[in-house]
Amino acid sequence: MSLVAPDAALPSSSWPPQFSSAFVDAARARLTDSPVLVIVGRSGSGRNVLASAIAELPPGPVWSRHVARFGEADIPYFGLRQLFPSLRLVSVDGPDAVEQAARQHLLTFAGPLPPLVLADADLCDPESIEILARLAGSGDLRLIATVPPEALPDLRRLLDGAEVIDVAPVSTEVVAELLRERFGAAPHPELVDVLTQRCDGIFARVCDIADRAVTSGAFVMAGGVLVLAPEPVTPLSTTAAGEGPELAGLVHLTALLGLIDRTDAEAHFPREVIDRLIAGGDLQVVAGALHFTSTVEVALVRRALSHRRQIDLFERFAALLPHTIARAGVAVRAGDWWRAAGAPLPAALAARAAREANLTGRYRRAVVFTDPANIEGLATVALVERIYALVEVGDYAELRSLYAGLDPATLTEEELLPYFRWLGRLRDDEDRTALGQRAVMADEPAAARRRVAVRTLSDLIDRAFVGGGEILTSQLRALAFTSLLSPPNRAIAFTTLAGVLRASGRPAQAVEAAEFALTLLEAEGDDVSAFHLDTAREYHVLALLSALELDRAELAVHAYEWGPFSRPGSGRLTTAMHAIVDLHRGDTDMALTNLRLCLAGIRLHDPRNVRGWLRAVLATILAGGGRPDEAEVMLEASGTSRTGRPQWDLERLVAQAFVLDRLAEPEVALDLLEEVITEADRRDLLLVQIEAAALSVMIGGPPQLPALVALVDDLVEPNGVVAVWQTFARAARDRDLGTLVALAERLDERGSTLYAAPIAQYVLDVSRGSDELDPAARARMEELCGPQTGPDVS
Repeated sequence: MSLVAPDAALPSSSWPPQFSSAFVDAARARLTDSPVLVIVGRSGSGRNVLASAIAELPPGPVWSRHVARFGEADIPYFGLRQLFPSLRLVSVDGPDAVEQAARQHLLTFAGPLPPLVLADADLCDPESIEILARLAGSGDLRLIATVPPEALPDLRRLLDGAEVIDVAPVSTEVVAELLRERFGAAPHPELVDVLTQRCDGIFARVCDIADRAVTSGAFVMAGGVLVLAPEPVTPLSTTAAGEGPELAGLVHLTALLGLIDRTDAEAHFPREVIDRLIAGGDLQVVAGALHFTSTVEVALVRRALSHRRQIDLFERFAALLPHTIARAGVAVRAGDWWRAAGAPLPAALAARAAREANLTGRYRRAVVFTDPANIEGLATVALVERIYALVEVGDYAELRSLYAGLDPATLTEEELLPYFRWLGRLRDDEDRTALGQRAVMADEPAAARRRVAVRTLSDLIDRAFVGGGEILTSQLRALAFTSLLSPPNRAIAFTTLAGVLRASGRPAQAVEAAEFALTLLEAEGDDVSAFHLDTAREYHVLALLSALELDRAELAVHAYEWGPFSRPGSGRLTTAMHAIVDLHRGDTDMALTNLRLCLAGIRLHDPRNVRGWLRAVLATILAGGGRPDEAEVMLEASGTSRTGRPQWDLERLVAQAFVLDRLAEPEVALDLLEEVITEADRRDLLLVQIEAAALSVMIGGPPQLPALVALVDDLVEPNGVVAVWQTFARAARDRDLGTLVALAERLDERGSTLYAAPIAQYVLDVSRGSDELDPAARARMEELCGPQTGPDVS
């Protein structure tokens, strides 16, 4: 077929979802008929997408979903431990004892248990499937499992009494309808046939190939019809197995590892094979490495690789790819490949794989990679990463066991800091004192001083959790600039300093300290740890928000979310950080969504103790949005989650006071704020004092002004939110409405709806019935005040 003249423009809209809401609802309803729902589909069919939709899971890792992997079938109860991370089992437990322990564990859950998702159940250990089937059969839980068709004969225990959904391949008719919806035009039958054959019945491949074909000009519009361009390129990756062993081997290895260093590829594959894959559009060269052009293609090829094929590739190539394995971002996939092949990980690979897993939010993989049973020589490696991952997944029993076997005198300085951070919570006082003394012992006096400096840093971090002030600031600054700390530990010192500076009412200086910490960590390159990096980025975002640098805060959240490998999943509190930025911008709908997602993700385990604070922030949105009943429920829930960190608890109380005022309890709110101001003063937490005093003014009016004026009037060169409240307090004291109007306008220009709105509302409140405010200014203040969520939730 040839074209005379393609149309100039190709209309397009978004692709429709693979599974309609009606289909998902109907599938979900089948869980009421049977507590087990098995979704059967080929690799790439969308079976796992459907399972997550039925279970109404938020995006990202959640405790109620486990994707099984090659190598896990040989580890008894591995899948069960992933779904119930705090379940305590011992090696001698038989199935009856495990069933009873799991049933007792389920009784600890507050509220209804969501459906559990066991993805790729054919790779899960049979012991876990047995227990999950028993619990489902007795009505203790609902289970959604996904399996490929070929695995059904081996999963009769799971299928017993289950409801089964088959995800059918995408048909020619469906492909035609998808193209019509996406591009707003009828596709030519020849194009539909080519695409149907090319996509192999997989929805995601239809979307990806069609979009790439349109971008490259392989599909064009002519006469209002979507048609094939002359001589369209047909990539080879999906038919690689039939194109010869060299081509198939290169395609499969690239899919397994995510990339192949070109030096390794040229050493082991014919040049014509490499050139053919590049020319065909399957692979592209990026920074000296071969990558798949399509992310959909690489995922589908990887999933289609059998266990036997992975072992064959491992036996042939694992020792021949040094440049590839050494590249950043490859270690996690390489570690999974080693595990799938049943091979112990070399210590260096295990350490890198654990670090990269933590940096991309895959904490359970980091636990697996650092398990001595999975490492050559049963070695203990990447202690910082293992401690961090165990804390993130909440496996404190394993953490205690780990600490019991550690000799602190043998730890490096980087290992010593997380060791000290958890020593006080895992060992009793007598052991703690003795171990602390042993930890700082060293043969050389200089080495001993460096280890003492690490212990001092840990002590200062503890103090930063409960207070602020000039003394603590000076001590942290002196330690941060000393030569006694290694660069990663100096970064932690600057991060802690940033938190103290922010709490002490100096947000601009807090930003500088946080950025210094990030500079130190960036210099570590591939060796940076999530233990250092995630915390530094969190403090950086909070400091930028308090400094009212909102555009930069959004960029910082994006960097936090995507991590050093430009992949999502690095940020532990990404949805919470997005929500706080949304609130500053006045986008309460998105903030509400992101807060709910975050709370769902930390439903069972909250290692950073943010649940109570986030619930209080959520309550402010509900109260400000006219949903008092929901706000009251969330307000009560927020009071049950104390953190042990007074600063965060006080910020939570400020948010609660806002909600109480909206629930027609202004006197109670004012009393609560007075308590906050007193306690924050005792702890030198100036920022919380100021925010509490400012909210008191918003609730109680001018009679509350003296307390705010006393806090801010004498501050020299304040910045960020502190400068806002100083300007506000002075203008409100002098009844200078012009300055207040200008302040609200400036905040709105900076995008800070969170602060512009309450100030605009105050202007309206104090000017009612007077001629002090001209009609234009009054109209503008009415426009700005809008729905409010309180002056401080950052």
